[in-house]
Amino acid sequence: MCLDVAVSNPHIRHMSQALRKLNITHVMEADRRYCKDYFTKGRIRVDFKDERGDSKYDKIETKCQLLSEIAKLVPEMQEKYPINKEM
Repeated sequence: MCLDVAVSNPHIRHMSQALRKLNITHVMEADRRYCKDYFTKGRIRVDFKDERGDSKYDKIETKCQLLSEIAKLVPEMQEKYPINKEM
């Protein structure tokens, strides 16, 4: 992903809002944790490919393109949907 669209420490809710704006089917698992980085919470599962393995979305064909599109929208979502630090 290009550094000019990268967002440092994006919140899972902002990424979910970006996916909603892109009309991409997804599931947010806010309490999911990872063994390698236990203190990082959250995962988003995206329904990205059809049965043949092709992208379901016309403008987004690869995971890298998907991440770039999300990253472009996250700053807008951060401004529109502020997160309480207590969460």
